[in-house]
Amino acid sequence: MRSPCFLLCIFITFGICLNLHAQSQVTQDADNAYANLQYTIAAAKYKKAYSKARVQAEKERILYRLAECYRLTNDTKNAEITYGTLVRSGYDRRNPMVLLYYADAQRANELYDEAKDNYELFSKAEPKDQRGPNGVISCEQAKKWMQAPSRYEVTNEKSLNSSEDDFAPAFADANYRSIIFTSSRRAATGKALDDWTGQNFSDLFTASLDQKEMWSEPVLLDVTGVINTKANEGTATMNSAYNRIYFTRCETEKNHESGCQIWVSGRGEGRWTKPESIILSKDTTLAIGHPTISKDELTLIFSCEKVGGFGGKDLWMSTRRSINETFGPAINLGPEINTPGDEVFPTLIGDSVLYFSSNGHIGMGGLDIFRSGHNGSRWTKPQNMMPPINSSSDDFAIIFTPGEDHGYFSSNRKGGRGGDDIYSFSRPPLVFTLKGVVKDDRSLQFLEGAKVKLVGTNGASYEARTDTKGAYGFKNNQLEPNTTYDLEASRENYFSKKARETTIGVERSKDFVINFNLEPIPDKPIMLPDILYDLDKW
Repeated sequence: MRSPCFLLCIFITFGICLNLHAQSQVTQDADNAYANLQYTIAAAKYKKAYSKARVQAEKERILYRLAECYRLTNDTKNAEITYGTLVRSGYDRRNPMVLLYYADAQRANELYDEAKDNYELFSKAEPKDQRGPNGVISCEQAKKWMQAPSRYEVTNEKSLNSSEDDFAPAFADANYRSIIFTSSRRAATGKALDDWTGQNFSDLFTASLDQKEMWSEPVLLDVTGVINTKANEGTATMNSAYNRIYFTRCETEKNHESGCQIWVSGRGEGRWTKPESIILSKDTTLAIGHPTISKDELTLIFSCEKVGGFGGKDLWMSTRRSINETFGPAINLGPEINTPGDEVFPTLIGDSVLYFSSNGHIGMGGLDIFRSGHNGSRWTKPQNMMPPINSSSDDFAIIFTPGEDHGYFSSNRKGGRGGDDIYSFSRPPLVFTLKGVVKDDRSLQFLEGAKVKLVGTNGASYEARTDTKGAYGFKNNQLEPNTTYDLEASRENYFSKKARETTIGVERSKDFVINFNLEPIPDKPIMLPDILYDLDKW
């Protein structure tokens, strides 16, 4: 007969085995979901697995995977917390990338001083990785930009946005009064959820401005299953005639690894033609998307992570000789544009100006929007669009109304309706005025009827007269940006006086003030002493 102690040991051992098996199964399920890019599912399973794990090394591995899930689903708050826990446990000594991702999350949450410290620690651990020094510069520059933002004004287009993701607007007509955009709102096609994002699979929607400049209720661009399917569709652009659409589609086949491709469809007689995929790589598992097309439709720029790039997603270009031919081999846009980070959502304007988003160039945090020009041989160094266009969050997919400083872009910044939102932007004109008073230099009495002349380096010339209170002024239509002005105040029986003012480099509207004190001319002549010079001397 077995002793009670022996039976108790068997029972405890059996329980431990069951617990270890359950723990192993949960961890395995989490790893499988992670490997299949099902990050929202993996995150939930990793949290459960972490609570059951007992071995420290395994707990840290699970916690790192959980942090990665948060990073890859753009949950910067939880990413910051989880990477911070790993750093405090010393995990960064075995994996310095934790420091970089921790700093990235802090920068995205506007903790610039803390992020700078961790970028410096990452630089010490990985001195050859440029992302460390770039992160330090980004933190310093972001604080300066926030104190001196650009003149753009940004507005959330609430009637376009939902509680889900709404992004990547594109003009849909030649009058620029209707747009096509991507959304994962409830009205999207299909009932399944994307296991990567935890949201509906995205579709293309459209909306138009009415005579009161109000947006119509967004509706599906297509309800026949031609454009919008159960897969992810999004990030579209139209040709210059607005009769052909290029868009991204990411197939979702179970038990089969599939990527994203660019598709094209024509519009005619009120319907869309069956889309055709544009073959840009033999590898169908690559994520190829975010198209922008030149006016003649012979140059296609897109984003893709593939061999031959600089790391992460790069911008590539493919050309063809006619619209009836296929696109040729993809060419990388090069190191001026691409970085070890991600370059995405390109917008080509006038075939020589490129806007795109990147988290690899010097920026505020997350994705920032940049501008680069093509000088005939290469792309120029990208310029950050600065706040308020850019923020510490993701800012991307910008479009401009041709000939105007107005357009739309996407952002998941604070204050939105939910996730990614569509914002409009405009840059109001600079308004300058100049005013002042003219006084008697001795009595300090206001001088009425004094003349003030304004002459600009642009050739403009204006005159003003002082009123009973000695005041004069020049209006906003008389002063222009990037101009220097010479002023001269004069009045009978007074010596004239000059001054200078400039609007060069002034990035904000401003009311300039210049006052004059005129010295009266004496009634009696002024006697000057004789000045005697040596003979034969100058």
